[in-house]
Amino acid sequence: MLFALAFLAVLTVFHTQEMVVLASVRHPCIVNMLGGSLRPPHVFIVEELCAQSLDARLHRPGAGPLTNREMLKYAVDVAQGLQYLHERSPPIVHRGGTGPGCATPSKTLCLLVG
Repeated sequence: MLFALAFLAVLTVFHTQEMVVLASVRHPCIVNMLGGSLRPPHVFIVEELCAQSLDARLHRPGAGPLTNREMLKYAVDVAQGLQYLHERSPPIVHRGGTGPGCATPSKTLCLLVG
């Protein structure tokens, strides 16, 4: 029981820090945090809904390959989002601009997910 309480306390601190950071991030190439709760047992973060992940777009059956224009646009969007995060003080380290960490709400936009 004591371990569970200690774990819950650490988890709450982690989520608090994550929510503070996500709430301060505003960039067109990063998914926005809309809200959340830190009251156990309902600890959650709400972010804007995006149609799909880049990973799902790339590997969806019958999707076909990305066009050169889509690849370039998505790469630029991810690079701009990462640049914004890395230029903040202190810098924010993202888990990476890979397929599962990116959302594609439209054919013309690719967002980093928090």
